[in-house]
Amino acid sequence: MMEFTQNATNLNALQSVHFKFQIRRAPSLEYFVQKAPIPGLALGHEMVPNPFVYIPKPGDHLDFSDLDIVFRVDEDLSNYLAIHQWMRALGKPESYAEYAAIENIPSWTGQGIYSDLSLILVSAKQNPIFEAVFEDAFPIGLSNLEFDVTQEDLRYLKASARFKYRDYKINPTI
Repeated sequence: MMEFTQNATNLNALQSVHFKFQIRRAPSLEYFVQKAPIPGLALGHEMVPNPFVYIPKPGDHLDFSDLDIVFRVDEDLSNYLAIHQWMRALGKPESYAEYAAIENIPSWTGQGIYSDLSLILVSAKQNPIFEAVFEDAFPIGLSNLEFDVTQEDLRYLKASARFKYRDYKINPTI
């Protein structure tokens, strides 16, 4: 029988509405992000045969899920355009000059090809308790902006963005 040696010291449940999301390259997004997950991850594995059954063994590569956020679009479009212009520079749709403009910017500035992203989890008392840092992130998708005059009530525009990243770590802030 398994014996547990560590009791829970904090009986408060983590609330899904207590977070702050930051993108160094797009600070205008910070106050508008409505949904931001800590993505899942998967560890590859192999099945080693033996005469009776296959025995699972852990692999050596992690597969990180994409990071998808949902945000309200501000009236100046500054938060939407921050992601839009980043993606245009990466995709160089008109010339190499668009990419060259960000290629040589030092990574520590967060204004180059990659930018670090942070999801800060806060306690019920609004104190930061954990920070998930997504290293070397870049956008791979940006949703449509849907304008619709047939809606009967006022709705604020939302957009979503999808990011790839090299790694993420969840660190306590206390």
